[in-house]
Amino acid sequence: MNKRYLIINADDFGISHYVNAAVERLYSQGLINSASILIPAAMSRQAIDIALLLNMSVGAHWTLRSEYENDLWEAASKGKSFCAGGLLPFDKDVIRRSDKRDVANELSAQLTRLNDTGLLPDHADCHGNDLYGLNGRFFFIPAFRLCAANGLAFRLAKTRGFLNRMMGSVNPAVLAMHKAIVALAFAMGVPLPDDMVTDPRPIKDIESYDDLKSYYMRELARSPVGVTEVFLHPSMKDETKNGEWIKREWEYRLLLGGDLIEFARREGFILTSWRSIPLKDE
Repeated sequence: MNKRYLIINADDFGISHYVNAAVERLYSQGLINSASILIPAAMSRQAIDIALLLNMSVGAHWTLRSEYENDLWEAASKGKSFCAGGLLPFDKDVIRRSDKRDVANELSAQLTRLNDTGLLPDHADCHGNDLYGLNGRFFFIPAFRLCAANGLAFRLAKTRGFLNRMMGSVNPAVLAMHKAIVALAFAMGVPLPDDMVTDPRPIKDIESYDDLKSYYMRELARSPVGVTEVFLHPSMKDETKNGEWIKREWEYRLLLGGDLIEFARREGFILTSWRSIPLKDE
């Protein structure tokens, strides 16, 4: 593969009506080509209906925890080690202590819940980075098993560029672990993108909308040959939200204006989705 392919993915599809409306508009206008459904989220059924109507390329956006402390989501399984009262926890430390069998069951149950609606995903990824091994737990193993069994790609970059973006300085132990995880995915027949790009900065560290826009364009320009997935978290304006939600509104503005997709075309990217690109490594 000597070309650069780009998947533009909207994460957190289903987290709110405002996100769903943004994703629907962007996909309808050809400004994104993929979205990831947050299956336990409150508005996921609405997101599924939109995806079915538009015949969208979608992914299972696996999550082991709830986004909001005062609005916990219903778990798809009954894993006692982290789903107290049948609800996904807010505290990420609970996930670190979870039984791996409970985690595997929850991932499987979320995927089954999505499949049972008739909406079949073509890839999977994770909410909150809990499946990448960065928390010291090897939850990527059950994730890879499910991906292999269901013919799904998984969002974990094969190259180290995303580690540099997410962590800054990367120590040799992390690099060695990343190499081993990528090798495991290859051995299990799970396709991975070559690179993945998102802006990991909290809103307090982003000077302005133009700063966010420049970040995405700069990092996309650095992407290597192969498949890159850029994932954003777009939302229409929600008057009840502030703080970090503003970043979602800026990402929606970036996508809706067409600047990102036009930049990608100028850079020579071939726009695609996990549905249409060959899933096996060449």
